[in-house]
Amino acid sequence: MFLLGGKVAFGQFRLVKIVTIARADSLFDVGLERFNAENYVEARSTFAQVVGEFDLHRHTTAAALMMAKSAFRMRDFSVAERELETFLEFYPSSGYRSDARSTLHLAREAANRNQGETLDIGIILSLHEDEVTQTQALFNGIRLAVEEFNRSGLGDPIKMIFRNTNSSPKRTAEAVRELADEHVRFILGALFSDQAMAAAEAAESEKVVFVAPLATDERVSAGRQYAFQANASIQNRGRLMARFAVLGLQLKSLGVIARVDESGISERLTDSFIQEASELGAEINLVIVLSDGNAWVRLSEAITADTLNYVEAVYIPVTDIEPEPAVGAILSSLDRLGAHTRILGNSSWHDLPMVVAASRYTTTYSNDFYLTEADPTVELFKSRFAQLSSEMPQRLAYTGYDVTRYLLSIATRNERLPLDEAIRLEPLYRGLASRIEFQGTNVNGAMFFHRYRDDELAFIR
Repeated sequence: MFLLGGKVAFGQFRLVKIVTIARADSLFDVGLERFNAENYVEARSTFAQVVGEFDLHRHTTAAALMMAKSAFRMRDFSVAERELETFLEFYPSSGYRSDARSTLHLAREAANRNQGETLDIGIILSLHEDEVTQTQALFNGIRLAVEEFNRSGLGDPIKMIFRNTNSSPKRTAEAVRELADEHVRFILGALFSDQAMAAAEAAESEKVVFVAPLATDERVSAGRQYAFQANASIQNRGRLMARFAVLGLQLKSLGVIARVDESGISERLTDSFIQEASELGAEINLVIVLSDGNAWVRLSEAITADTLNYVEAVYIPVTDIEPEPAVGAILSSLDRLGAHTRILGNSSWHDLPMVVAASRYTTTYSNDFYLTEADPTVELFKSRFAQLSSEMPQRLAYTGYDVTRYLLSIATRNERLPLDEAIRLEPLYRGLASRIEFQGTNVNGAMFFHRYRDDELAFIR
């Protein structure tokens, strides 16, 4: 195989024989691995070795192109531009010229943008000593999403503008107004619902999009245009489980068993479940609300097996801080009754050790957070997160990353619609551990569904 090499006298070209060099081949493969792992600094250094330390070989032009692409991903657009121009001059017959030209075009555009405006986003989180650890975890996820976008070189560079809310609803509202004066594209943050409600009220007044990544209190976005909840509200969770039961599982007769809790979460879950299931045509043949603190342990005394014969499935949301003992008590009570009904549950039923017992009732539940550990993108995220923290990433980090990526994907490519309208119309987004789809509303209406069956826990959809 031959390649037309560099220019010689009188505008002629000389034929150069292409050789194979094992060491160069091996280094090139290492460079590709580092590039695909988004380790662009080391990738660029490796490709430079492949180009500079060996005579012309079969990977010379590919390495030269990838060296320039690494500079592009590092946002060093002027270097990428210079190296791509050199590539096009010295390798006139390379099969990579089309790729080099398109990358050169992107580098020039990005360099021009880099000299111009940035896309500013607002972050509101608390640095109060009681919340700083959670804030850091969520912020690290947000930061990784922003850095990833900026490395891509596509769109205006993203700049984060941070405001400390100090765990105060009043200060949270002030932070929103300050960020609105900075003309941020959107505001993301607030760990808890009381701060999120203050932020939402201020955002509505300022007409700036605010997205609460964690708040589940439906009052955050109720009746508002610019406030969104990326975490499904309590009422939405009940509705979504009812919809899945009736439309997905084709169940016609349902019941509800719940235990009263101080926060009223059980009541909101069950009320919305009953209302939605009824509107969809299902019969609600059983409603039992238990008030005793030991109600789950004594469940078999409160109902009879015959009671459950009138329903195909019973919705039993668990809201205990430690759900495992409660679920264990529920399953033991149903075993004592010799019950055969199906159990429907909430996210508290997720990934518990009593798999065999839960399988006896084909326990099916909705879940708002689901991480596929075998996913290579999850492993890449963990690797990048390890550069920021000695801790393994947990839910807050994944949530910050997913919600930020979701918002940036809309904010940077949508020019036709106002951002709030675009969010409501955006199709289902699947992040590392979250699903987000607002379905024309201001509250996330996407969940995961799982089922215990045949002594195994399985993801349904």
